[in-house]
Amino acid sequence: MIAIEDRAHGINHARAGAELARAWLLPEELAVAIERHHDYAALADGSAGVAPAVRAKIALALAAEAIYVKQTMGVASAEWRAGGEFALAALAITQEALDAVAAELARG
Repeated sequence: MIAIEDRAHGINHARAGAELARAWLLPEELAVAIERHHDYAALADGSAGVAPAVRAKIALALAAEAIYVKQTMGVASAEWRAGGEFALAALAITQEALDAVAAELARG
């Protein structure tokens, strides 16, 4: 998605969000997290410059998006295919555990 946005618009939502965060004088840690939230390899190995607690929040958002896409569209999220391994590791859960949470949510 980032590459498509860059090609089409010369900017992407991650960079735009990070610049807004900086302009609004939000903490730099938050701006970096916004900017790097699709860089799953760097998030996983720690080179993204994002604290572990923030990585966990990015992972949680990714897991929530994956559950939503699966339940509303019936398909695996493209983002989950790209970052699911990172998210599971950051949250210290298994895919089976996440699937169980998803099933519980679906039951209401």
